[in-house]
Amino acid sequence: MTELQRSPTVQDKLLTILIPVYNGEKYLKNLLQLFADAYARMPEQFADVDLVVGNNVSTDGTQAVAESFVSTLPILRPLILTPHLPTAELNIFRAFRLCRGIFTWTLGVDDIPVFSSFGGVIDHLRAEQADMYLFNYAVVSPKMKVTRHCVFQMNQPSYAVNIVDVTQRFGFWSTVAGISGQIMRTASVMDYDLPQMYEKTTKVYVHVGAYLECFKDRRTTLINLPIVFYKSSPNDFVHWRKAAKLMDVCDEFFWTLGYVRLLVYLEEKSIIDSNYLKYMLETNERNSFRPIFIVVEKFSNQIMLMTKTDEPRNHLSEDEFAEISGYLARKEPFLREYLWKLREIFDLVRSGGLVSDSDWENLKSLAASLSITSCGRG
Repeated sequence: MTELQRSPTVQDKLLTILIPVYNGEKYLKNLLQLFADAYARMPEQFADVDLVVGNNVSTDGTQAVAESFVSTLPILRPLILTPHLPTAELNIFRAFRLCRGIFTWTLGVDDIPVFSSFGGVIDHLRAEQADMYLFNYAVVSPKMKVTRHCVFQMNQPSYAVNIVDVTQRFGFWSTVAGISGQIMRTASVMDYDLPQMYEKTTKVYVHVGAYLECFKDRRTTLINLPIVFYKSSPNDFVHWRKAAKLMDVCDEFFWTLGYVRLLVYLEEKSIIDSNYLKYMLETNERNSFRPIFIVVEKFSNQIMLMTKTDEPRNHLSEDEFAEISGYLARKEPFLREYLWKLREIFDLVRSGGLVSDSDWENLKSLAASLSITSCGRG
């Protein structure tokens, strides 16, 4: 089935489970089999559920796999969403208008739903006490080893929270960037113009900015209930390099220029305040860290990459350097000495000069003295 209609679908179900996919036949088959098995065991729990596969014009057997489950999963709608869009985020926001649920749960095709929690999830949604629900998901490795049992340390079943505060205290990237850990009121996102933010800011993580804008002043509830095992990838470095090349942006764009532009966009619209990045913490399975230092590290790596490649996309312009360094200096003034040193190296690279090993070592020593995570050569 091809879905070309752009007018909103009538919301006559409680929940839509939206599975966005592009060339994911292997993962989709496994995921839909899990749903088929769960539906066979407890069909009553799916009575008010709409299951949508949002196929972003895949070129493999994704659509055939989806359609093969219609007979065993009568709640399933396998839709081909045209035209093909360049990112999963754009595909997701396009699909919101086709969701029949009052609420929508976007589920990554390679993530694993926790069906033992499903009854509790439905009960929360029926109460309709929030517009966004954040669930305390776990993270597993590709070999299914749990690397993180929960995102939030909680001693109560639920908390009323503010979505902007949550991302500042626990992480912009690590709390809502993964698409599978939230359920949201469909009407709050279905008319959001994600393409305009995409064009003005970044190519990935743009959905996080959209969620902050859509739900900043709406009711958000953090629930101590896992709804998914989020599967981490061991090849993130390779994946993002490929994505950057495909999108014709510099390798570190997603954590430097794109990220800065997204934060500036949110700040200018008064969605976040001027200290949002300065006081933000990220968390992972090992520790907490300040993402502003990750931006500095990635920025340094990008300058270093300029000495190793002739690719135009990987050479920052004067304006792009000033855009990133100016933002960082405004947010954290004690970084200015480091940024001045980086400016010296940038100017040397731009003039065709040779950057010596001692230049990099001096920059690395300064990074260490400022507790910046690293200034490595990778």
